[in-house]
Amino acid sequence: MILPTDSVIYAELERRACAAELRVNGLPVAYLARTAGVFGTRAAHEYLVPGKNRIELLIEPGPKPSLARAQRRESMPAGAVATSRLVRYPAGAFIEPENGEVLAQLEWQSTDAEELFPRVLEAEVDLGAFLGRWSWQDAPALTLDDALVAEAGAALARLAAAIRAGDLGAFWAATEVRIREAIRAYPALDEEAARTELGDFLALYRQGASEPVFALREERHDFRLVAGGRVLQCVDDDFQPSLRLRDPEDGSPVPYPILLARIGDRLEVVR
Repeated sequence: MILPTDSVIYAELERRACAAELRVNGLPVAYLARTAGVFGTRAAHEYLVPGKNRIELLIEPGPKPSLARAQRRESMPAGAVATSRLVRYPAGAFIEPENGEVLAQLEWQSTDAEELFPRVLEAEVDLGAFLGRWSWQDAPALTLDDALVAEAGAALARLAAAIRAGDLGAFWAATEVRIREAIRAYPALDEEAARTELGDFLALYRQGASEPVFALREERHDFRLVAGGRVLQCVDDDFQPSLRLRDPEDGSPVPYPILLARIGDRLEVVR
């Protein structure tokens, strides 16, 4: 399937009375805790690859990201449900499945019996040539050790410093791989528009008098390898991104997801 410019594919996650995580081609796209909202969605082009695409639904992952697949038996509340899907919507359509074409879907609901969790459901859809290969697909496998964690921490610190300073040049340099692949993923976006959007983003988070970035919580980091070990997710033990911005209006944390891969001789932000 060659993507028309007048449609967008979204990855969607819904859940009730359970926690759930959605991955697309091994990359974490959404996580909803039991206490979180019931619905999460995001445009998914930069997670989709040529040929077969796999969506994966984890119901009741383990207590922290590095233990997400740790198994245990328990009974879930009656009425617990989880659904994940890929949906292609016409441009401008309201994001509800009935308004688009469901390309792949996974559904689960609790039973009265004790079950083994996390439950892991998978589905595949072939998208044809789509948008070509991404840098992270050809990145080397990583080893999760102290050196990699330190290197990733330094990358997060550079991003945080660029946001604090409102330095568009430094922020662009630190995220250029992701930016250029986003431009390829969404044909309506070009470099000029991307620079304007990023400039507005930096200005927004610096408009308040308070610190625009929360301090990194190194003691809470629970970085994990995903996508066959080629990508490092910078995440804390509460499944929230390690980099968190401060909402300029109410001061609440705004998660800023970061996925890193080794491109050339350095870790780069790829998503």
